[in-house]
Amino acid sequence: MTAPPATPLAPARTAGIVLNLLTVRVPGVVTEGAAFVGDSASPVALFALALHLGGAGPTLRGTTREELLQTVAS
Repeated sequence: MTAPPATPLAPARTAGIVLNLLTVRVPGVVTEGAAFVGDSASPVALFALALHLGGAGPTLRGTTREELLQTVAS
């Protein structure tokens, strides 16, 4: 591996596979935290997909996208 990966997903996935094959016991605190994050991943991904497929994104009482961007920028 000569170049670093674009995201930390590849090394994390590889480490998970290696630890699973070596049957390393992971502390309960770590597994509970990972389960919490994993349980929330699907709803968040579905929400992001719906926003993307909807094309408009969130609106606030008919506010245009430009108006929202101006309020965030200021």
